[in-house]
Amino acid sequence: MNKLWLIQRAHIGSPLAAETTRLSNAVSFDYMGSAEFEFGALPESLRRIEAQQKKGTALLDLAESMRDGDRPLRLHHGLSAEELSEYIETLRQLRDGPFGTVRLKERSEFAIAERTGTFRRADFWWDLTNDVMFSFHKEFMNRLPYYLSSSFAYMNERKAS
Repeated sequence: MNKLWLIQRAHIGSPLAAETTRLSNAVSFDYMGSAEFEFGALPESLRRIEAQQKKGTALLDLAESMRDGDRPLRLHHGLSAEELSEYIETLRQLRDGPFGTVRLKERSEFAIAERTGTFRRADFWWDLTNDVMFSFHKEFMNRLPYYLSSSFAYMNERKAS
């Protein structure tokens, strides 16, 4: 597992997009304001996630111990069991720890301390460093593999032409 650094925040569209929709049309990605998020970071991570799915290592998991009200955190990842445990602990520090415990390139709006006032919009996060996507939104996360498949198909069609 790599140190958390680039976490793209987004807002899930409502009503939820059809399962045949690409991820980029199912969520609204926030402008992050740093060059690291530009110049191909999202498509590069998406290609690595595609490789995980082809190998059968992409999983949907629950982090039962991390909740938003009664909703457990759901993760789409390709981490080993040991890495996942470490990853969830790092997310817990990001969410619950003193502000600044986990330093990121830009604010994530995942930390409880950040989720006040105008910073309550993000409800989907994409860790571009570890190729992990996470949210507390159960129905969206259940549809995520379909959104990803549509995105892979679109990227592969564009690459072929």
